[in-house]
Amino acid sequence: MYSLVIADDEQNICNGISSAVKNACPEIEIVGTFFDGNDLLEFLKTSHTDILICDIRMEGISGVDIAKYIYEHKKETHVILITGYRMFEYAQKAINYKVDFFLTKPFSSVTLIEKIKQIEQFLKNDLQNAINSKKSLMSDWNNSRKNVQKLFFGEWDSDISPIADISFFLEENCTVYEICYVMNEPETDVSQKIIESCAESAIDLGEFSSNKTLCFYCGFSDNELYFALFTNDGIDISLIDSFISGMRTVCNKSFNSKYQKFDSAYTYGLFCKSRKFFNDCISFVPSVQNLSWANYIDSKLSKCSRQELSALYKYISDSFTNDEIQFNAENDDLISSLKSFFTVIRESNSELKNSSDILVEKAYECVFDHYSDYNISVYNIASMLCVNSDYLSRIFKKKTGQGLATFLLKTRMKKAAELLEGTSMSVAEIAAAVGYNDISYFKRTFKSYNGVSPTDYRKTTDSGTRYSKEEVYD
Repeated sequence: MYSLVIADDEQNICNGISSAVKNACPEIEIVGTFFDGNDLLEFLKTSHTDILICDIRMEGISGVDIAKYIYEHKKETHVILITGYRMFEYAQKAINYKVDFFLTKPFSSVTLIEKIKQIEQFLKNDLQNAINSKKSLMSDWNNSRKNVQKLFFGEWDSDISPIADISFFLEENCTVYEICYVMNEPETDVSQKIIESCAESAIDLGEFSSNKTLCFYCGFSDNELYFALFTNDGIDISLIDSFISGMRTVCNKSFNSKYQKFDSAYTYGLFCKSRKFFNDCISFVPSVQNLSWANYIDSKLSKCSRQELSALYKYISDSFTNDEIQFNAENDDLISSLKSFFTVIRESNSELKNSSDILVEKAYECVFDHYSDYNISVYNIASMLCVNSDYLSRIFKKKTGQGLATFLLKTRMKKAAELLEGTSMSVAEIAAAVGYNDISYFKRTFKSYNGVSPTDYRKTTDSGTRYSKEEVYD
């Protein structure tokens, strides 16, 4: 159904047009009839019509002025102008405003309906073009999302940008941010289902596009959601905050966030490849003999370009301190230096185990010392220990069987229970003492963890349950 407005200062002409349209055009609805240009203009400012049939000379504002307004503000509206002059000099101005047709009085209903039918076909073509354009854009968007996910997992090998399909986005001087949202919940099956649900809602809560910013959901692991944001205009902090607010509203869950900046999609791709390369090599360490290990590293490094080797070198340098693994940053031979680094890993595997035990112990101590700090997170703890947060998380979970975020939550909940049992502190004071500045969120978390609210826990517990560091480790 298409909408039509009629405007002429002669009522009999309006009635004639209306009658002809109703008899011959069942798909058109007449939504307004006007005899004054001012009234028509006010209508157009607040309402939409697909077709306008308007006299070129009206009281108040002329049809030419109306055509100009539509050209400047309502280009989707098709216009038929009616003139009582056989010469078109008067209508010359209106031609500049892309008027579809002119009808000279007197005109037959057959001629009028013929022009309206042509406009109907224009509208149908416009709709189909819009549908095709939307399908094309969605196809380009989905292709780009798949490409960005390949980039994130270190599997993008093309020289073409992963978002090249999205033609409206200008890639010149494009900056990329990898945003990580960390859910402050135990790493359980329920948590993973929540993460998956969040990922499914990513388009509504975290992904958007404009001519300056594109944001793609990349994937999740443990309690972390990852997005890649491509921007010509710097990072939009409100995006990060709005996503966290959205998660709190939709799932009653809280997220922290962190992000890394890269000066181009290519640089980000090199970082992701380096991360994958390193993780693949580390997972290969325990199960191979020296000879096959050397062959494995040779094979991996030989497939890397100079840029990839440099990126890998930088990734390793940024991820490890000299106290953990000596990495010769002075060596100009990248392949030789990288081989030496991975050889050190292989040959000192047992030492690395001891080193990782110390690292886990230090992480424990950080949690016990800082659990009352609202801002504490795996990322903060890793910064305190001068290690890469991904590496710390992997080592901690491997050694203890639980994630570091889970251990932090357990510590806070056990301490909260102890304070509820053994002190007269208010629930708000206890929430602050264990690192929560939102009492409502603390209550929900406590009830989720213990099965009862803090108030009910205090009422029903007769004796305090004391815990030691060893108990929390288990």
